[in-house]
Amino acid sequence: MEEPRVEYGAKFWAATAAFALVLCSIADRLRSLLSPLHWIDLPIHETGHLVFGVLGNEFVYVAGGTLGQLLMPAAFYVYFLRERQPRSADVCLAWVGQNLLDIGVYAADARAQNLPLVAGGVHDWTYLLEAARLLTHDVGVGRAFDYAGCAVIAFALADIVRRSRAPGA
Repeated sequence: MEEPRVEYGAKFWAATAAFALVLCSIADRLRSLLSPLHWIDLPIHETGHLVFGVLGNEFVYVAGGTLGQLLMPAAFYVYFLRERQPRSADVCLAWVGQNLLDIGVYAADARAQNLPLVAGGVHDWTYLLEAARLLTHDVGVGRAFDYAGCAVIAFALADIVRRSRAPGA
């Protein structure tokens, strides 16, 4: 059965923005609540290094972990949209948001390097931010990922609610 088309109005965007702000204010608690997903995301992250490593560029290889972490749930999002299963797509979009929160912690730790690494060695985000000459902005970059993650999660959850309230839902 095809989902009815419902427009995104000003009330939806205002409520979503307010919800995103609430999520940002509790980002650490939200990250903790979603932490079991980290153990699913970690092997995807590591596989991303291998997949992008075939391109032969060190920067792309290192960024590949983060790219894989975002592209995998995004691929499922696209799949479910094509299958006309928007609620399932929204769950995958929330997974993208959760990954952004996960990446936020990693990026913000680039200088301190307190997070344990799977294989040791150089911290991905230390390398990436150093290469981009942004290492001194690691905490700000991490916060940007957090804000993006909260916004994506807020949109996905608000869209699920909107769709469940739509006529014929």
